[in-house]
Amino acid sequence: MPPDLQVLLWKHKATLRNYLIGLKDQSPLKIFVITCFSIGFWVGLYGLFFSGFQFLNGFTDVLDLVISLLFSLFYLTLTLMLILSNAILLFSALYHSEESDFLANKPIYSGNIFIYFFVLCLFYSSWAFLFLGTPLMLAYGIVKQVHISFYPIVLLYFMIFMLIPAAISSILVVFVPFILPKLSLKKIGIVLAILLILTVGYFLFQFDNTEESEKYTEQWLTSIFDKLSFTRSIYLPSFWITRGTLSLANQEWKEVGYNLLLLMSNALFLLMLSYWLFEKLYFSGFQRISGSGIKKLYRTGSRLEQIVMSIPFLANDSKILVLKDIRNFLRDPVQYGQFLILFGLLGFYILNLRTLAYDGKDIFWKNLIAFLNLGATSLCLSTYASRFIYPLISLEGKRFWILGVSPLSRKRLLWAKFFFSFFSLLCISETLVLTSCLMLKVPWSLTLLQAVTCIFFSFGISGLTVGLSAIYMNLKDSDPAKIVSGFGGTLNLVLAIFYLVSITLTEAIVSYMVHASIQRYEKFYWLTQSVGINFMMIATGILVVVLSLSVCFIPMFLGIKKFETMQF
Repeated sequence: MPPDLQVLLWKHKATLRNYLIGLKDQSPLKIFVITCFSIGFWVGLYGLFFSGFQFLNGFTDVLDLVISLLFSLFYLTLTLMLILSNAILLFSALYHSEESDFLANKPIYSGNIFIYFFVLCLFYSSWAFLFLGTPLMLAYGIVKQVHISFYPIVLLYFMIFMLIPAAISSILVVFVPFILPKLSLKKIGIVLAILLILTVGYFLFQFDNTEESEKYTEQWLTSIFDKLSFTRSIYLPSFWITRGTLSLANQEWKEVGYNLLLLMSNALFLLMLSYWLFEKLYFSGFQRISGSGIKKLYRTGSRLEQIVMSIPFLANDSKILVLKDIRNFLRDPVQYGQFLILFGLLGFYILNLRTLAYDGKDIFWKNLIAFLNLGATSLCLSTYASRFIYPLISLEGKRFWILGVSPLSRKRLLWAKFFFSFFSLLCISETLVLTSCLMLKVPWSLTLLQAVTCIFFSFGISGLTVGLSAIYMNLKDSDPAKIVSGFGGTLNLVLAIFYLVSITLTEAIVSYMVHASIQRYEKFYWLTQSVGINFMMIATGILVVVLSLSVCFIPMFLGIKKFETMQF
């Protein structure tokens, strides 16, 4: 191994070692919550896959074809996602990072720089593939009752397969500076988002152009298989690993070896090609990217500024702070990229509820699905508040003295952050929940209930997040991820999830009982008659109001009290 590459890899080895040593100084609550959530999510995936394979095991006539299509579609989807994630990581690491600026001006061979960043990006982008793939293969192996050798060999398949999308991404990235030298991360994100929307829309159209009377028939199932046949093309790496996995389960060793060598040879070829291209083109591409910066002028009087300044109940100085937070969010492609991923997938699902024929279900199914959608939306809100709202005060950092000498009181500063959080959460939640109710065609009473619930959710989460961010303020770190991963950020996420799940579960149970009473469903009819529908509804309403106000104002008052006594 070349000495310069050894030094670069040793640096990250030392960084990883120091990180592991520093875990003892981390918050025990943070480590406990992350560990429990990770294990719970992995076990949940395993249970889901195991139940699915057990269900499919009863259809012996089409079992092999269905499993082959599912695996091919699964691996093809992961291939596209890995190409996307590796491309974004490699482009930002090679052309838009301080480390690449440093290495490009040192006597280091361009091929070694490529290997260094390629290994890092492969690690950061591919761990999720292993996290999703291992419970899938474990569940399939247990249901199929495979030999014990299946598991290490399929893991070897995974390791080789991950190299192919990473190599394809590196080949695409090396040509970007010559085709679009002025392309920023923001523009790349927009282009990729448009392509994703068009692709998803195309497939939804393909699967939704069937009459309701023709669905779930043998002819409909055959047409679905025909539309998915492209995933089994012999030219796709996703089909090679699918064929190898199925052959491995059936102990067809010749097919196993053939597909393994096919993956390995293509991975090596693509890696050699990408390495050769970086040797020839990296430094010239880096110079093109570095010399194409354009200063953007931000003028006053924009439409966004007019909207914010027209808010009637906020003082002008508070409006300026809200405007600053919005602009900081819009100017950071990483933040709104995460935002689009977080809410974009949920939005796609809600917009296609009628494609899944959920609007044709009876009131009990509609009630269940509507509250499941409300629960998913509320969990996304808690993640959004923890990731984007909680770090706002701490990110002021060393510049906080500017606010300290300004005529703006600290109390009004916190309330400005609160209103920014409240309105952003309210717009997001109401849009998703009202669209969900519209697509499900639920009764207006249930729609009104969920709309009002979103108001209280936004109110409670905003007070909780802003209050705790003032109590556990961290002015030392400038990285939002580090600020969020501290004790305060972890506590905020846990409390927000507990609050949201408690309210959603309570409302869902009471709403179900009320509709059961109206329909005279015997299982709950006696309970609603003995307790009383009106009493149950009033008690639930009082619980939501009291809990939301407590979650909002208690942390806010404690945060204001500590914030006003802090010395900076």
